[in-house]
Amino acid sequence: MDTDDSEMLILSPLSLTSSKDKSERSYPLFPERKIPSFDEDSGETLDTPHGRIRVVRDGNLAGPAFITFHDLGLNHLSNFKKFFDIQSMSMVLSHFCIYHINAPGQDSGAAVIPPEESYPSMEQLSEAVEYVCHNYGISCCVALGSGLGANVLARLAWRRPKLIEGVVLINCDLQSAGWLEWGYHKVNMKNMGKAATLPDSALEFLIWFHFGKIEGDQLKSNVRLASTFKQYFQNNVHPSNLSKLMNSYMTRTNLKLAREIASNGKTIHGATRTLKMPVLNMVGEQSPHVDATVVLNGKLDPSKCTWMKIREAGMVLEEQPEKVAEAIKLFLQGLGYTLRKPKPLSSKP
Repeated sequence: MDTDDSEMLILSPLSLTSSKDKSERSYPLFPERKIPSFDEDSGETLDTPHGRIRVVRDGNLAGPAFITFHDLGLNHLSNFKKFFDIQSMSMVLSHFCIYHINAPGQDSGAAVIPPEESYPSMEQLSEAVEYVCHNYGISCCVALGSGLGANVLARLAWRRPKLIEGVVLINCDLQSAGWLEWGYHKVNMKNMGKAATLPDSALEFLIWFHFGKIEGDQLKSNVRLASTFKQYFQNNVHPSNLSKLMNSYMTRTNLKLAREIASNGKTIHGATRTLKMPVLNMVGEQSPHVDATVVLNGKLDPSKCTWMKIREAGMVLEEQPEKVAEAIKLFLQGLGYTLRKPKPLSSKP
């Protein structure tokens, strides 16, 4: 055994099993919970063929690449900062260089996109992420996407399998928009174009999209968190910029993945019509995207995918961050990465 100050992380799959014990819940959601909306380190803005992309790097800048892409109505701060700041993710931060990628016009303080300016489609957003990887010399990386971001990264993984070593998809829907989404979309597009703040219909859609239907018997912490995000959407999201991204997501094409089956009924491993890299497919049990993740799971190679439904959560990065962190660390270990606890800073007299 090495005599250095680092300690090997050893996890058991049993640590991911859900429990009804309330003491196992993640960090408490207090009324004063604040969503990050400003970062002094504004990162770097890249001019890509599909718009201006803000990239913020974090963690070990000399480490292997780990890219993220945020969800609808959010950016890298509001979607990922709190999650990466928890103690359980310190080993990931100390090992990887995190590249947080923001869609055009969605980063904090972004300028208003002119109405006549075209906005990239979901496929083009995945091409913009590929451009970012080329810009930083990334030849292989791990990817984490939530909701809309999961759709973008899944498209990139399908098109460039050698670029993505492994991908974590949260609340991922790779099908075209359903009737409920289209109904919201028609109303929202009419109201958001010239609005100074998000209209009620858009707020209602975003709360449903991230948390599902808020029932009266849900925990007060869930209702409180949904209310906090509603205030964030009202105060920090520009309706015009969001409407462009929302339109791209609602008009998304179906990514035609397929699990290829041989004549003997067994899955053909290494099939060309599905994702070739390991996939961690996660969803909260209260999320409206549960069925979509089940459909996705049925199209993946069963030897390379893991489907995980997390109890008592819709927005899992906020409501159950510890369980998500445990799963991601296990996933990274499965890819061959050795995660060690960061060495404590020694204080000199």
